[in-house]
Amino acid sequence: MLHPGTWLVLVTQGIILLLFVLGVYWAHRSGQFDDTEAAKFAMMKNDEAYRDER
Repeated sequence: MLHPGTWLVLVTQGIILLLFVLGVYWAHRSGQFDDTEAAKFAMMKNDEAYRDER
């Protein structure tokens, strides 16, 4: 048998997990992950150009 407080913890974790999954889904649908990849490659390209200047 579960303690009464266990249900509160499980429901709270479920809500947090649901919000996280919805946030990831929304970010994927709006293209925010694509922007992150573009910024990462831009920084890598800038770092290569900086090393070439030395």
